[in-house]
Amino acid sequence: MEAIAVQSAIGNSGEKPVTKFTDFTFNSLGMINNFPVGVNSTGLFLLNIGDKDNNISFKSTFVLATTDFNLNEFKRLRYIYIGVNTNDSFIISIAVDDSDWIDYLCEITKEGLQKIRIPISRKTQGRYWKIKVTSDYWFRIDYIEILPIVRSTGIGGGH
Repeated sequence: MEAIAVQSAIGNSGEKPVTKFTDFTFNSLGMINNFPVGVNSTGLFLLNIGDKDNNISFKSTFVLATTDFNLNEFKRLRYIYIGVNTNDSFIISIAVDDSDWIDYLCEITKEGLQKIRIPISRKTQGRYWKIKVTSDYWFRIDYIEILPIVRSTGIGGGH
């Protein structure tokens, strides 16, 4: 059975981003009594309940759009600050320009909303940045703060 990606209006009231389900073979998504459901040839499934399906953890991923922070110059980041509500560790991944993803493990030491500072390698620099958050547990992002440091050498500098 081939996995398909489905975009739906689950949780989308026009104010929230659209939820994307991947690695599930749903052919329809919808809401029944304010509960999100997925449907395929084997039945009707209630979504967003817990962190596991048949004792297999869901992998949750949040991906920001590729950005150059509205700056043409090459840049690097010293830190990323993230306000997150979760009870388990997660990974922040960064890719710059056409590079591979670099993973930063974020250890959680308490429950609930917390501010985490992630130091970013000084070797990681470029113009276009991609950032994603991945976890085998649920999480809610409250905010992400990023202050790029502009390289004075301009476009193509530092490489």
